[in-house]
Amino acid sequence: MALCFLPGIVRMLDLEGSCFKEARDGINWGWAAEKLLAVEVVTAQGESLLCNKEQHQDLYWAARGAGPFFPAIATIFHLQLLPYPVGFRSSGYIYPAKMYRQAFDWVQSVVPTADQDTEIVMVAFHSEPDREICFKVHFITMKSSIAEAEAALMKLHTGRPPGTLSEWVCQEESLENLHQGQALASPKYLYYYTDNAFIREGAKVTDVLEEGFLSLPPGKSWAFWSPTYPYSERVVSDMAMIVPSTHYFSMYGIAESEDLAPQCRTWVEGTMAGIRKYAVGSYLGESDFKDSPEWYWGARNARRLEQVRQTWDPSSLFCSVHKLSRK
Repeated sequence: MALCFLPGIVRMLDLEGSCFKEARDGINWGWAAEKLLAVEVVTAQGESLLCNKEQHQDLYWAARGAGPFFPAIATIFHLQLLPYPVGFRSSGYIYPAKMYRQAFDWVQSVVPTADQDTEIVMVAFHSEPDREICFKVHFITMKSSIAEAEAALMKLHTGRPPGTLSEWVCQEESLENLHQGQALASPKYLYYYTDNAFIREGAKVTDVLEEGFLSLPPGKSWAFWSPTYPYSERVVSDMAMIVPSTHYFSMYGIAESEDLAPQCRTWVEGTMAGIRKYAVGSYLGESDFKDSPEWYWGARNARRLEQVRQTWDPSSLFCSVHKLSRK
């Protein structure tokens, strides 16, 4: 049987990000950080420790969500592997900018009833060669059989709004293909500035994110929305990570030269300033650490994380930002 570790599809992180930050699998197997069975670390005092549910539980707790605040160096990850899905399929629908509301309202409406083994995302980007803003509604399903995957995607397909520029339905998919697509969208040689927000419950998400999607500057920049439902509504394992709402939005300002990088930063910061009025937190894996720890981990977890750091790294050897709040 083929096995795999799923580090998240919408936000494909490296292994460190998957375990230390808030990466999720994208299906109802749970969050990627929950699949960290143990971690071997070297502490600030030079000790080599194995951390899991039975020993050094505080470091094990922090390893699953602390990000750059983790007070040790991880050397080995022990991961829970899962069966590679036989029914790995995707459907995609490309809509023009003028259909923003129809497309976004539709994809939000299907979230509560969509198969829970389906990851959902809407991405704004500039098409080639006409350079117009388009939206890709992308469904990625991982089931134990091809028939189950196709049934889940066809249920979504029948309710789509007419007017797509292009679409594909029940296409054979793989982790390799998804990683290649992510690499093409985010080449290493470009200049990036990114920020994100979890949008508070009850907000009119289509209105709140309209500028973020439709003000996309020309070039390679992109933005995406992804629901965290139903994961945001269940109690996760005891870990540092939190999921403060069911709506996640991220912006990637991407410049092809160093001279253009400040323009991307200005766009991201200016647009996010308006969106943050409706936000309840951010994912540290796609933003700079510029807010208080409570913004990323919540008040209770931020206090607990500070206690773990004081215990294992009192001199701030691994991270100089050591206080719970900033003046």
